[in-house]
Amino acid sequence: MEHGTVATLVAGAAFVGLLLLGASTPAVLGSTVAVWILTMYISLNWGSTPSAPQQPAAPVRARRSTPQRPAPAPLHSRIIPQWVKIAVAHRDGGTCRQCGSDYELQYDHIIPFSRGGSSTDVNNIQLLCGRCNRRKSNRYVG
Repeated sequence: MEHGTVATLVAGAAFVGLLLLGASTPAVLGSTVAVWILTMYISLNWGSTPSAPQQPAAPVRARRSTPQRPAPAPLHSRIIPQWVKIAVAHRDGGTCRQCGSDYELQYDHIIPFSRGGSSTDVNNIQLLCGRCNRRKSNRYVG
C-alpha cells in the first residue's frame, strides 16, 4: 500500500471511532473533521506530480574572507585614485592650497583634465576649497 492510502485509512478509522464513542461535542467533532479533511487532501495530492530524478547538488563554494579590491582606474581617467588623494591630502596638510581654508575641500587638477592633465600624477592634483576651485574653473593657473 502507498503511504497516502495508509494515512487515509488511519484517519478514516479514527473519525469513525470517535463518532462511535460518542464524540458529540462540536469542538471534538470539528477538530476531528479538520484532521480528516487535511489527511484526505495530503493523501490525494501525495505524489500526484511525478518528480524528476534528483540530481546531486553542486558543491557550495565558501566565500572569500577578504574583500575584493576595486578595479583600478584606467590610465587616462577623470577619477582620482585613492592613493593619490591620500598623498595630496598629506602633502597639502588638509587645507586649501590657495587660501588655507579647511571648509568644503575638493581635489583639483592643476592642469585641467580637459586640457590633458593627469589624475594619477600627485604633482597635478591639489586641495582647494570650493570657493577657490569654482574661481579657478578649468583654467591652468601655474
